[in-house]
Amino acid sequence: LDARNLKPLGRVCLGPTTGPDNPDPGIHPTALVALPDSSRVVFTASNLDEAVEVDARTRKVVRTFDDEPWTGAPPGGYPDALAVHAGRLYVANAGNDDIAVFDLHSGRQLGLIPTAWYPTSLAAGPGALYVTAAKGLGSGPNLRHQWVGDMMHGVLQRLSYARIDRDLPPPRPRGLGR
Repeated sequence: LDARNLKPLGRVCLGPTTGPDNPDPGIHPTALVALPDSSRVVFTASNLDEAVEVDARTRKVVRTFDDEPWTGAPPGGYPDALAVHAGRLYVANAGNDDIAVFDLHSGRQLGLIPTAWYPTSLAAGPGALYVTAAKGLGSGPNLRHQWVGDMMHGVLQRLSYARIDRDLPPPRPRGLGR
């Protein structure tokens, strides 16, 4: 968009064309982050389990970060939040309750960080990555009401970069199958 008048400057066409004649779900972009000192942005394609890097100046796809838990896995990880810090891309996967960590230089997945139930936002702070998880840590019996929303309190997690570097679990093997 043009900041002066909010008129579109162009489009970036991604994924299959959707509509009544196509059963594909579309890419469902849910998060966006700008890469520092660059004209590039990364957004989540939640229905495809991908993060997509686009050059905002040329409106061309630069690369795709494969966020599948294993090669050929059906969609379901549902990446829905992004953060960038010190050459790393962090991708929250709400459906898998984890954060995938990618090296921005190589595009390689470095590992997965377990989170609380259904991570929904990330923020890169000085010294730590902050995570919100909408459904929290789970619950016990629902004795007061018959509404599940009463049982999900959500959480805020603080993950120090030093600890991530020290304890990052390796990525899942890509050929595991189901």
